[in-house]
Amino acid sequence: MNFLANDPGSLRACALTCRAWLVASREILYQDVTIENEQQFERFEETITMSPYIQECVRILRIDRSRRKYELNYSWVNNKLSPILPKQLKKLHTLELKHLEERWKSNSFDNLSLFTSVTRLSLISCGMSPTELYGLIGAFPSLQHLYLEHFIELFTDHLRSDASPPRSPLRLTRLTIFAEDLPHTKDEDFFDWVLSTETRHTLRDLKLVIGKRDIDQRACLLKAVGSNLEHLELKFVRRFGRYHEDVPGILDRINLGANTGLKSLILPNPVHHVVCPLLSQLASPELQRVTFRIRLYELKDIDKIDHKQVIRVLSEPNLERIQEVCFLYAGRFAYEDVYWRLKESYLELEKNGVLCVRQDCERRVAI
Repeated sequence: MNFLANDPGSLRACALTCRAWLVASREILYQDVTIENEQQFERFEETITMSPYIQECVRILRIDRSRRKYELNYSWVNNKLSPILPKQLKKLHTLELKHLEERWKSNSFDNLSLFTSVTRLSLISCGMSPTELYGLIGAFPSLQHLYLEHFIELFTDHLRSDASPPRSPLRLTRLTIFAEDLPHTKDEDFFDWVLSTETRHTLRDLKLVIGKRDIDQRACLLKAVGSNLEHLELKFVRRFGRYHEDVPGILDRINLGANTGLKSLILPNPVHHVVCPLLSQLASPELQRVTFRIRLYELKDIDKIDHKQVIRVLSEPNLERIQEVCFLYAGRFAYEDVYWRLKESYLELEKNGVLCVRQDCERRVAI
């Protein structure tokens, strides 16, 4: 059945074969569940209520309202998700909410705190007030990984001060922020709130997009986590950091020299003028891998990179312990064509045995 993990149609056909195949296929079918509307939610609720075995199978629950064009926009997720499922999905480890724009009730956060097994929360293109966002994130007592992409600040804070949701102690080990505008209240912004929790000491993996408007807050986050950080990925909003005039302002704020525990670093295409100066800042004796994400529309895009400068920076004493320099490319070109083109440009890296080329298969986020 594992060979059919990405073929739900075949898995459903196998489920009709016999009892043994029903059990084997159902375990995979219900590992990752996506719900798009209220009717699907009600069917799912009925199914897991009648089958304790399926309750044990669900690991990922995704609620995606991106197709709600003909659906009334009322808070069925808020009304139904929190009081029902926590009691049944005891092995759920990932909850993903996409295109969700609702007003949350105070008691919903108490109910969500019953999801004691959830360690990853993904919020993609969701809209709510800052207080609701903080309450939603802080509701999960075992949360370790927060993924936030394209947040939309909606509504005023309708929750009364005496009804503000309680927050569990936040101890994130992984934080991914692919959102340019993050919410803030009159008292604190998002990064102030994160740094006021145990996350300041527990964070090990950070993926961050940096824009001109909020570079100061994100620089403070990088500085605050300091040597605790082991894995870092930086992206830049649109073409920010690509031009010479952007470099001084970025380097005045961003200093990777404080992150002395880094083991791996992912940066954008070296055609961005800020990439090589950031590499020169590094002072981590633990650094083993540097990765460049490049988008190839044509093979000759590789030639736009200042290869000599990249090699010169990678040869500096602070980077002499690097064991792998990886080019992670996205594009329609065959691996062999990209590899040989990069090998010609970075012959020294190839001779030293550190050059690596991989195709990027992850979903790309438009920033």
